[in-house]
Amino acid sequence: GQWPHILPTVYTIQALFLITFRFFIYKRKHWHYSVFDLCYFVNLLTLIYLWIFPSSKILFVVCYSLTHGPLALAIILWKNSLVFHSVDNVTSIFIHMYPSITMCTVRWLLPVDFQIKHYPAIAEIGSTLPVGASIFYTIIFYLIWQILYYTFIVYGRRQKVASGSRLTSYTWLLTDKHSFVSRLIKRLGFGRLDSEVNGYTIFVYYFLQFLYMLISVFPVLLWYYQNMYINVIFLCLMFMVSVYNGASFYIDVFSRQYIKSLELLYNWDNSDASNDANDNKKHS
Repeated sequence: GQWPHILPTVYTIQALFLITFRFFIYKRKHWHYSVFDLCYFVNLLTLIYLWIFPSSKILFVVCYSLTHGPLALAIILWKNSLVFHSVDNVTSIFIHMYPSITMCTVRWLLPVDFQIKHYPAIAEIGSTLPVGASIFYTIIFYLIWQILYYTFIVYGRRQKVASGSRLTSYTWLLTDKHSFVSRLIKRLGFGRLDSEVNGYTIFVYYFLQFLYMLISVFPVLLWYYQNMYINVIFLCLMFMVSVYNGASFYIDVFSRQYIKSLELLYNWDNSDASNDANDNKKHS
């Protein structure tokens, strides 16, 4: 864009509004434990880097890796849809994609002198990321989130989650028979689709999530950070996936409405035909 330097500010304003709005909406529905998922943690890290520690090379590497890795790819796994009339769907797209767009912008589109002044970590790191150190620090921050999540949600709120009074992402994925995660766990022989969520299945779920995170950051370190065109193509592909999912949503909704209208029209015609037949009998 013409003013790429304002994107972090735009992202921050929207993040504060949309995530806060979602929290209160989800709290009314008892879904607010979802706000403690990894995607929100990564958004928080991104905001901390942009406004508090822009000189931290470690935090920049972690944010760049996680925003372009597990966060952006979650659009595919969660089937996020760009549905313009739905605040919830738009918020999901924002949470999973806007951080990577912001990090891509500060990496590639800002002048060097602006980077040195406002985001010195980028200028200090240079054109390549140290793969070993980047993976190490990304794992550390991921484990920090995982430990906190287990302590305060999986273990600390286990009774509310087990009773069904609170919804979490892991219980939803593990109990949904059509979700990729539950089907994968079944195929690997770690559980049945009709089995209840227990400590064993939760452990397998988070182990698979850790592997997913680890695998997803390798392209970031090897390709996205080093080549602007590959980086942009990847983000465009993720956006196209969300558009495709949104188009599929609209087609599904409109087709159902069309079928329903045909059924109503058919019932109305049958009703008129029945009334005409009754009238003819009376006259005869």
